[in-house]
Amino acid sequence: MMITDNEEKEKKIIPSIFAESIYKLDGRPFRLTDRHYLKPIYDGGIENGMIMSGRQVEKSTTNSTHIANHMLLMPNFKGLYFAPLTSQVKEFSNERLGKLFEYSQLDVIKREFIDKKDSQAVFLKEIKKTNSTIYLKHCYGLGDNIRGITVNGIWGDEIQDIHIDALPVIKECQAHALEAGSRNRVTWYTGTPKTYSNTIQQKWDQSSQAEWVVKCPHCNTYQVMGIKNLTPDKFVCRKCKMELPKRSIINGLWVEKAPKREFKGFRISQL
Repeated sequence: MMITDNEEKEKKIIPSIFAESIYKLDGRPFRLTDRHYLKPIYDGGIENGMIMSGRQVEKSTTNSTHIANHMLLMPNFKGLYFAPLTSQVKEFSNERLGKLFEYSQLDVIKREFIDKKDSQAVFLKEIKKTNSTIYLKHCYGLGDNIRGITVNGIWGDEIQDIHIDALPVIKECQAHALEAGSRNRVTWYTGTPKTYSNTIQQKWDQSSQAEWVVKCPHCNTYQVMGIKNLTPDKFVCRKCKMELPKRSIINGLWVEKAPKREFKGFRISQL
């Protein structure tokens, strides 16, 4: 199952299908069933993107599978994951990314990719068979502690608690991304807005601002789910007040407020 350096073969691999075929989550095969809103994040080939969301909406799972896909599918890939606190980095490394590698379907990652000599430490994980590496660091102050490494991919987590001036400093790690490693570049930021002036909100304002839009099957009204869709026991259309079936919510579509912007933003609500 070793992925070669053949570009034609790489093009045929759909990242979301690869993820569903290889990873486990909480002891069960990883699935994106009924989570169609995540497909563009996996399969869209986005170079610069962000997810702004509430709590418990799979930010960590999405980051870990996204990182793992790049390490397994892209030879010579070098990546960086960062979060505000060392405790957050440790939790992500051990509970998310580490467990993806340790408990894959049919143990395929340990059998086909990871050698016993490969580092699987908290702050550095590597897969020598694909010559891929991920650095995991906390962001102190303006990110000066992260300087000095060259990477292709950057994943910034919980960036609402990171000073916005640290992001350009960290982005300098990609200065030679197109000439080094896998010769590509990808950046993703994730976070939960706490105020209207924090870093994730400011990045959202710079993005394409995609919202998941749901069509009411009764009155054909398109809407972004919010407080007006809530009742004690069901979701309703904000216009006609008829019940919104689960299938209508699942089969929504992303609509961008600023589609011409190259920095792609996705807002995922807890609804």
